[in-house]
Formats: sequence, structure tokens, C-alpha cells
Amino acid sequence: MKQIDKIELSPSSMIEIANCNCHRAINDDKNIIEYIKVLTSVITPLATLGVSLWVYMKKTDYKEEKDKSVYHYKCEMDIKKAQMIHDIRTQVNDAATQNTTQEEDVSKWEDFNDAVYGHTNDKHQWIVGNVFNMGGTHLLFGPKGSCKTMFVTTIADVISKGIEYRLFVSDNANPCNQPPQQVFLYDLEMQYSDLNKRNGKHGYSFSNISRCDHSSFTVDSWLRNVKKVIDGLTCNATIFLDNITRLESDISQPTICKKLFDGIKSLKDEAKMKGVIVTFILIAHTTNNRNDKDPITLKDAAFADTLTTGMDSISIIGTTKDPNKIFFKAYRLRHAPSPSEVTILELKDKPFMRFEIVGTDMEENILPNKKTSAKNSHSYKEEDKPSDPEVRKGWPLSKAEEIENAYNEMKRSCRKGGLRIVGKRYGVTGATVRNIIIDLNKYREEHGLEV
Repeated sequence: MKQIDKIELSPSSMIEIANCNCHRAINDDKNIIEYIKVLTSVITPLATLGVSLWVYMKKTDYKEEKDKSVYHYKCEMDIKKAQMIHDIRTQVNDAATQNTTQEEDVSKWEDFNDAVYGHTNDKHQWIVGNVFNMGGTHLLFGPKGSCKTMFVTTIADVISKGIEYRLFVSDNANPCNQPPQQVFLYDLEMQYSDLNKRNGKHGYSFSNISRCDHSSFTVDSWLRNVKKVIDGLTCNATIFLDNITRLESDISQPTICKKLFDGIKSLKDEAKMKGVIVTFILIAHTTNNRNDKDPITLKDAAFADTLTTGMDSISIIGTTKDPNKIFFKAYRLRHAPSPSEVTILELKDKPFMRFEIVGTDMEENILPNKKTSAKNSHSYKEEDKPSDPEVRKGWPLSKAEEIENAYNEMKRSCRKGGLRIVGKRYGVTGATVRNIIIDLNKYREEHGLEV
């Protein structure tokens, strides 16, 4: 290899070369700086764009993952829901099949002649005459002042003691043949002072009768309360509700009456499952606008007719010409024919205020006499007054009751100034109307009538 000879430079040459290199280096630095500036201006937006793209891609990936998760969750829920519906349908079908099988197992067929003549021993067991059968649901209604509560006390006493009590005088009436049973009385009307006055004068001792001290019920709350009573029963019982028109529910509505009847039916079925027979006797009022001189029918009842469907008996209590007597009418009986005549009951003071049968008659023969009123006046003629006992001077019992009914109708419609309006109708002041009603209640108390 050829060897290069060593060149020796003078100091001045070396200085010049150094200066040239220095200038070149400076120029190169400037170019680098400019290059860096240009590169920075290009790279910065690209970097920003790149970061944005990266962030966007991350968000897109997260959203896709989230959507996939929600989708999978919904799919799992739909599968579970479908499986649950399938299981429920399977259980329902199995239960229906089982019930069908059970019904088929217990159903029996028999010859119709055997059905007609082979069960003559399966007779109804009566708790009162041949009207109130054990385990039935019975309805008794009548106008205000017809002594329904005293009649209820009478039959409650005979049921609680197993005493024979006939409501018909006919020889073929079935006697009461049931042992004493527990009686539960829901009395929504009477005060304790009235109870003592009517039933405590002679120290008579009642047995097996329990009275509820609560008097404010709706249909629902009453049914719940009765359920508690039935849950505690160990023997047969009779339950009285006096008076369904005192319930806070509006029993003039068909849906309310149907709820009451269906609820009672359900309670009786529950009692049967326990081996207990429960009888229900419901008491009700008539409407205030009926004419008390005409025969009483279901049209006069103050409850919806949906309550009458399915009743084992519907009976009526009414007033007669004699203030100490009432009549009992078996209006509709499911298990026995309804007699054409009514039973006349007379009020007795001992051993407590109760009713005893004294005879029978046609209803039209014992109703209070109809009164005729003079034109432009609501007062009765003088010749009509002696046959009607006076409650207040110049005001007979029937007239006072007519005024009371008119005033009660005003209160029911919530009209103001009822005393004044009724007084104007009868040609007297509102104060006179108030005094007539006060005297009427006093008269009822003195004669042991229902206030």
C-alpha cells in the first residue's frame, strides 16, 4: 500500500482552516435548528392526530366490549325468563293433570232413582224452626222501629241454649234439634245503656253469646275480623251482623254486596276445612221512602239485590196495628216452602224483652191502617187520630214516624236546614219537628221499641 507523505502546515494555514470549519459548523447548526423547527411543526399535529386516533380506538373497543357484555346479559336473561316460563307452564299443567286425576278418582255415578230415594236421611239441621238451617247464610230485614234487634236477641238466646223455637205454628214445622252452640253478635246499633234497659231488668243470665264491642266496620275489615273468630273456633257457631246498613261501606252498591256475600262464602268454606259449621244471619233496614202501610218486598230493601243471590233464606220483620206486636214473614226459603201467612209475634217483658209467637194471619190484615190526608194540609183528620197512639199532643205515632223519616231523608242527602224544610212541609216550625222526634224516641223507650 502506497504511503502518503506527511504534510506539514504552517500555523497561519492551520488558523485559516480552523476558521473555515467554524463558519461551516455555525451554518450547519442554523440549518439544523431550522430543520428541527420545520420537523416540529409537522410532527406535533401528527402526534396529536395519532393520540386522538389512539383514544378513539380505545373508546370504540370499550363500547364494543360493553355492548357485547350487555347483549350477552340480555341473552342470558331471556334464556332464564324463557326457562322460568317453561317451568311454570310445566307445573301448571302438572297440577291441572293432577287435579283432573283427583277429580276423576273421586267422582261417582249413581242411578237417578238412588239419588232421589236413597238419601232420605240427609236432612237439613235447623237452628231455628224450619227457616234458619245450620251452615246457611240468612238475610232478615225490616223498617226502622220494627224491633229487629230485640228479635235478634230472642233467636240468639235460643240458638245459644239449643232451645226449640218455632217461627211457624204449622204442625209440620221441623223442631230445633241442635245442641247449644256459640253465638257471636256484631251489634252496630245499640248502646250499653239500651242493652241494660232491654235485657237486664230481671237479671236474666245469657250463655254462649259474645258481643263485639267495636261498631265501626267496612265490609273488608268486618270479614277480616270474622276470619279471626273462625280461626279460633273449635265447635259450631252462629254469627249475627246487626246491621249491615250500618257498615261504613255503601251496601246499596252491587259490587260491595257481592264482596260481602263472596267473603262470607269463603269464610264458611274455611270453617268446613277445620270441621266447623258456621251459620251467618245478616240484618238490614228498608229504605226510608217506602210506605209503611204497604206490604214489604225486596224492592223496599236498602241493599243491592246482588246480596240476595244464593241466600238460604230471606225473611222480613214488620210492624202491625198493635205497637206491642210485629210480624215475621218468610219471604223466600231455599230448603222449605214459604207459607202464605205471616207469623205474629208479641213482645214480652220477662225474662228479658223478647218475642213469642201468638198466631198467624195474612199480612194485609195486620198492617197499620192507611191514613188519608186533607187537601193542602199534612195533618190527619180528627177521626183518624184515636186509633193511633199519640206521641205528642196532636201528633200520633205514625205521623211522628213519617216526620222522622222525612228528616232522616234530608240528613241522608246532606241538605242543610232539614228541620226547617220538613217543618215547612208539615206546616210547623223546625223547633216543633225537633221536639216531635225527641218525643218519638222517648215513646219508643217507654214502650220498649227500637230507637
